[in-house]
Amino acid sequence: MQHDPVQALIDKITNTDEAQRKRLLKYAANLPDASRRKAMASAVDFNYKAKSEFPEVGKVTLIYCGFIMGLKDYHYSEHTASNRKNSAEYADLAEEILEERIMKVPKKRKESSIKYKVKAHIGEIHTARKKSISFRDITVYLNTVCKIRVTAEYVRRIYAEYSL
Repeated sequence: MQHDPVQALIDKITNTDEAQRKRLLKYAANLPDASRRKAMASAVDFNYKAKSEFPEVGKVTLIYCGFIMGLKDYHYSEHTASNRKNSAEYADLAEEILEERIMKVPKKRKESSIKYKVKAHIGEIHTARKKSISFRDITVYLNTVCKIRVTAEYVRRIYAEYSL
């Protein structure tokens, strides 16, 4: 199998192989948006800096190389540098990534998730009540088909809130 000359050039510029670049792109998918934007900004900066050094390489390839190098730096600072003696250099960046990840996590709701699950089936419950099916039979249906374990009284209360 022949190695593509562009791939060889990318390998040389970024000091990575194809498998490492795939892993870095998967890592980029899980990065917060702000970090991805910063990595992309560093890619554009790299394009301007490396133009004179690699005149035979196109703009898109240089931006790609810069993006990979930015991701490599983020990955190093987040995973490797924190366990090394030189972690002080990367501490700010690692802390920034951690804060962005924390901000990305959605806030939890205070109401019970079972209530939301039952409310998701409120249309079926309403239709069943119109056909005069008992709340006990509705709870059996919710338990077996929807995998929601509730009592008939609980379904009656939620249905009463719905019908008000």
